[in-house]
Amino acid sequence: MSSPADPAAFSKDRPFPAKLTENRLLNRPGSAKETRHFVVDLRGSGLHYKAGDSLGVFASNRREEVDELLQRLGATGSELVSPAPLKLTAPISLREALTDRLALAKPTRKIVEPLSAKATAPEDKTKLAGLLTPESKDVLIGFLEQREFVDLLAEFPRAKLTPQEFVDHLRKLMPRLYSIASSGRMFPSDVHLTVAIVRYETNHRQRVGVCSSFLADRAHL
Repeated sequence: MSSPADPAAFSKDRPFPAKLTENRLLNRPGSAKETRHFVVDLRGSGLHYKAGDSLGVFASNRREEVDELLQRLGATGSELVSPAPLKLTAPISLREALTDRLALAKPTRKIVEPLSAKATAPEDKTKLAGLLTPESKDVLIGFLEQREFVDLLAEFPRAKLTPQEFVDHLRKLMPRLYSIASSGRMFPSDVHLTVAIVRYETNHRQRVGVCSSFLADRAHL
């Protein structure tokens, strides 16, 4: 085991770069569920856990989602942005913001308003304005529940937002907490997790849970 670091050095703002050492499917072939067993190596962190603790995981968004957003924004990804929710001291690239820093799901009324203002096609203006009327509150909620930010850019391609305008309406990508499924006495150097992988469909698009799919598909062993 490597020399333990000072556990106080790691926090929500400076997470420990742990390594995933096991990713094992628990369900039998043909099951409608996808539950996986993960093992995360804590060696070198100086961190310890006890029964009842949770592990926070910082995920990244899927590359294909980021690439489509960039394409629909007419951007390369190298544009510098300072997303309002992040309160940065210096700008970062648009690709980094969309990949690691911002949530790409659960749009709100706040993004519909600038789309309505920027819409140039009469049919788009009519639809967006109709969604923003007080009497359409429930309709707007249902409309947004079926969509992510990429859907809105796809449905209203002529309502052009700049990269900065777009990222200012996204929320910060927060870590997900998972209950630890192992004993610190038996496994002091690693954490075991049992995670149900979230995959579903809305608005004719395949969706995933950001963090569960990160662990299942994108976190390398």
